[in-house]
Amino acid sequence: MNRYQEMYQQKKMTAEQALELIQDGDYMFSAQAAGEPQAILSKLQHLKKTGVKGTTLNTCLPLQYYDVMKDPDMKGIMDHSGWFFNAGLRDAQKKKLVSAVPQSSTSILRKTLQRLNYEGRRPVVMATVSPMDVHGYFSLSISAIYERDLIDQGALVLLEVNPNFPRTFGDTQVHISEVGALVESDRPIPTAKLAPYTAVDQKIGEYVASLVEDGSTIQLGIGNIPNAVAKELRSKRHLGIHTEMFTETMVDLIECGAVDNSQKGLLNGYSVCSFTMGSQRLYDYVNNNPSVL
Repeated sequence: MNRYQEMYQQKKMTAEQALELIQDGDYMFSAQAAGEPQAILSKLQHLKKTGVKGTTLNTCLPLQYYDVMKDPDMKGIMDHSGWFFNAGLRDAQKKKLVSAVPQSSTSILRKTLQRLNYEGRRPVVMATVSPMDVHGYFSLSISAIYERDLIDQGALVLLEVNPNFPRTFGDTQVHISEVGALVESDRPIPTAKLAPYTAVDQKIGEYVASLVEDGSTIQLGIGNIPNAVAKELRSKRHLGIHTEMFTETMVDLIECGAVDNSQKGLLNGYSVCSFTMGSQRLYDYVNNNPSVL
């Protein structure tokens, strides 16, 4: 056993033990969407037993409506701020159990950290990672929205380690020495299927694609119309990808030769994204793929 493995064993805990590291006033950021650490979030009500007060959970498009999010007894223990709502959080807002935070994604983290520094509150980042390599590094896998920035700012790091999550490159590397606690899990990675689109969506896709020149850099989101646009872009050449979400339709564009990232002017040769979510095929494509950052 090398020293990194020894550190791993020292920091391996149950979710409840990891949550006992939370202190009064801590501001907890959860990784976005499918990167959220379900094994930790599902146990957040354990904070009732620790006696902690005045904490905040900050989520961004959570996939599940966790019990802690709809528990009125968490008042005074944990507030909840949402940067991107799901159906569950819309229900929680009606019950005054979560606050929607209007924000610009390019500045909200900086402004939040400035506020926390002013108030003397500690940031905490909770995320799902792929397993540690021989050099002591985990990968933040499918969400790199703000996690690495928080770690760089000295946040307490609580990680769910899951072998079903792909190892990715870019601003995703986390060393064991930076971690406060590790919670092991082998739950399936959340998947999503492509939404079918209509003839009207196809017509819109054709029109949008007609405006995109060869050599352009693209960003695509979720839904029928982006899927339709992607299909119509297959006849293009030398496209580049610099996007918030890396989608399965982008894999299609790379594999058919429409995308080669040769003319971006920034990080040529690489597809750049902030997070991904989709099918197992998509996760298999980004796993250990150095061309996707």
